[in-house]
Amino acid sequence: MNPNSVLKVKQPRRKYKQMLKMKTKERRRSKISPDCRNLRCKSNKKIQSQTPRKDSDTEHEMAMSPKSFSDAQTQVTDEDFLTQFNGRLRSIKKNAETQWEDIHLKHQHKSREFDTLKKETNIFQKILKKYLCVLTHSYSMKMKIEIKKRVLQIPHLHFY
Repeated sequence: MNPNSVLKVKQPRRKYKQMLKMKTKERRRSKISPDCRNLRCKSNKKIQSQTPRKDSDTEHEMAMSPKSFSDAQTQVTDEDFLTQFNGRLRSIKKNAETQWEDIHLKHQHKSREFDTLKKETNIFQKILKKYLCVLTHSYSMKMKIEIKKRVLQIPHLHFY
């Protein structure tokens, strides 16, 4: 039975592929004798029985059994939930307080820096105004205007 005898297609038909797969599986099964199969099953069972069980496995099985589950249900009360909830609230409050304190300290530090900068700029502006007055006193009006323009072009200087 050729797969492409009726239809001239490059790929064989699906049914033919499925048949081939089934036949190969059957061949593989037939190669293993029934005695070997039994031996394999027995050896697997022995290996499973000889491996030591962990305590966590038995605890997990005990926890999943319906008897222990019903016992656990009776033990849990509303007070347990309240204590857990209150503990979580306390931890959240502590975190919020520490974060607020950090932000407050940063703000205080920045406000101090800003105040010192303000003082320095005010002093600098006063000195500049006096210097400009002295400088421009001897110059003409055009020169005075040019000097003021150049001074105003200096960044971070504003005359109020």
